[in-house]
Amino acid sequence: PPRRTAQESREILVSASIELLLEHPLDEVTNRLLEEKTGLNRSYVTRLFGSRDNLLLEVVHELERRLSSRLDPDPTRINIRQIIADPEARLRAQLSMLLVGRGVPGTELFRTNWAMTEEITKRIQLLLGTSERAARALALHMHRTAGFIALFSGPMELDEDTANDVLTVARIQLMNSGPLIEQLGW
Repeated sequence: PPRRTAQESREILVSASIELLLEHPLDEVTNRLLEEKTGLNRSYVTRLFGSRDNLLLEVVHELERRLSSRLDPDPTRINIRQIIADPEARLRAQLSMLLVGRGVPGTELFRTNWAMTEEITKRIQLLLGTSERAARALALHMHRTAGFIALFSGPMELDEDTANDVLTVARIQLMNSGPLIEQLGW
């Protein structure tokens, strides 16, 4: 087979991990199974990621990128059904909880997809006529709200009505954020 760069091998392992994790429980997705699926030696996980948890963290980041690319960038039109029903969002939530339990800092798990945040920031700025700083803070808040709904909808058995209520509160906060922005001096 042709030689691959380390980055290509990383991408292959992350994609294969996602495919396997969508089909099998985590404990069945071994380095041996990854080797069978990708043709890459099982030692590549350690060589390229340092540990299995670091591979899983990269899987979480890739799942976030995928999910973010499928969400409507308009923060007032988040499709809660899409978030709750998305198998990749559920997988991301399960892996996130596992990694938090293993001591991975939350800041690593909820690393922002900046392209989406910047797009939402522009839309909020136009919608509310706020400063860029205020719009970015509100955009991050909306993005995180959607992420937390995806994270907790499965384990907490959050039904669609409750998730929609949470989003309604977030929308109301967004549309009535003027006094908060003034108080913060943004």
